[in-house]
Amino acid sequence: MNRIMKQQWDKLGRGVAVALLGWMLAGSFTAARATLINFDINGYDSLGSTVGPTYSGAQAVGSAGDFWNSVAVDNDDITTFTAWDLKLSDGATTTTVDFTVTSGSAGKKLVAFRETSYTIDDLYNDGLTVWPTMNSSSPTNIRFTIEGLNPGNSYDLYLYSSPGAYGNDYAFSTFIIGTTTNQNPAGPPHYVTFTGLQADGNGKITGTLYEHVITGGNPGILNGFQLVGEFTTIVPEPSMALLFAGGLGVLWCWRRARRS
Repeated sequence: MNRIMKQQWDKLGRGVAVALLGWMLAGSFTAARATLINFDINGYDSLGSTVGPTYSGAQAVGSAGDFWNSVAVDNDDITTFTAWDLKLSDGATTTTVDFTVTSGSAGKKLVAFRETSYTIDDLYNDGLTVWPTMNSSSPTNIRFTIEGLNPGNSYDLYLYSSPGAYGNDYAFSTFIIGTTTNQNPAGPPHYVTFTGLQADGNGKITGTLYEHVITGGNPGILNGFQLVGEFTTIVPEPSMALLFAGGLGVLWCWRRARRS
């Protein structure tokens, strides 16, 4: 191979190498079409030995067989948790979305439950609760953050709140996001809906769960959520994978050319 051709191969090889490096550092992030993320909060039984199963399928939205992300929380054990890189409802596509829950009272741990006497389904049978009026160890509220969203985009959020915890069938959970307050109804459907929520400049939606204080006070409960909107995935699309493979082929040819 003559010197001019070698120089051309050198330029091409270096360019492809830089492009592939940038592609890998970017994490192969791609914007997905409007789609769905599901999340189920699982609690342990009163003995702390058995955790509730994770729900699958549809609720307010979704389809039969849909995948639900989940986390198991032991009662009075932690003050915060984060579930990273949640998957879409197809169970295969990973996103940049994280979900964090934190106790709203310094030094007080999250209170989780798994209901066995008052049951609906695997989503509603367990979760987190706040009930400071009746439980001195309960935080006054819990704060939740969904982040890794596309800044400025709008999302619809369904927050699930069962009507019973510890045998109680009259929970009235109060959720506040921004300036909007929604209270879970006493009867079905047992969820509240926030439509058109806008992710802030950091790609976050943040809210708070309180008990609803009436005579004697009633617990606030969070079993899980569904989020509908556009998410950024970290799984390369087939076209990007083919481009990557083609780039590797060019690098292989460039290496052989340099050796000749």
